[in-house]
Amino acid sequence: MKYYNSYSTELLEKGYVHIKSFYKVDQIKQINQKIIQVINSVSSFYLGNSCADINLEGGAINKILQHMQYNRRDLISIIYDAVKAIPEFCRLVSSEQNIELAKLIRTTDSIGITRGGEGIRMDLPKEEKFMAPWHQDYLSQFGSYDGLVFWAPLVNITQDIGPIKVLINSHKEGLLPVYYENTESINTAYGMRICDEEKLIKQYEAVDLICEVGDLLIIDFKTIHKSGFNVSDKVRWSMQIRYFNFNDPLGVSKGWPSGLTTGKKLSQIHPELLLSKIKEKPNVN
Repeated sequence: MKYYNSYSTELLEKGYVHIKSFYKVDQIKQINQKIIQVINSVSSFYLGNSCADINLEGGAINKILQHMQYNRRDLISIIYDAVKAIPEFCRLVSSEQNIELAKLIRTTDSIGITRGGEGIRMDLPKEEKFMAPWHQDYLSQFGSYDGLVFWAPLVNITQDIGPIKVLINSHKEGLLPVYYENTESINTAYGMRICDEEKLIKQYEAVDLICEVGDLLIIDFKTIHKSGFNVSDKVRWSMQIRYFNFNDPLGVSKGWPSGLTTGKKLSQIHPELLLSKIKEKPNVN
């Protein structure tokens, strides 16, 4: 782990770190194979077919998922929830490999796992509905001011499959006020927008985080970033694991709350950061 000491400084400077080949290929392969098993189980039971693909980038497995995307969307939801429970993924979440790196990055002796902040994403081709807009993870995950997102691809992330977009140095803005676009999205992460977003994104350089299987992206909880748009014919698969620092003063003062997915509300944790009315959406000149 001594090799990774420099990444703490890099994270403080840029707001993100890209570590090449952090995970062994076999670690990712085991998770991918279990995902394929889940997809085949669902497809076999509901659609009466399965495939023999052994990797997530296989043409047959992507055809099954695209069929579900347009004809049986309910099956996509089943798979999305189920893959989070894969033991190989759950072991990685609390692995010494991850925890020790998080401790090193944040120079702390006490790291916690953000409840509800770990999962496996499947971003379907040419679908915008569930893309994350420009956001800071802290405002939907909480935990600690210096929290970390561990983002790792389960397939190679090329330009066409839609890499994460990050605003370099934007974490130095601190926590930013937000508003909700509509009443239906209140208390969720999807409809939350940063105030004066257009002005902010013009102030920072945006970078696409192209990465490969085995790589690890670490993103500061305050760094502004968003989903890339998947224009390929393949599903973009990735893992997100979020950690917080038990020694962070803000985290201690708030009781290290979990995120919005566990029922917490931004209005309860940080009312000062949430505009009280949707009509208060700021005018951007």
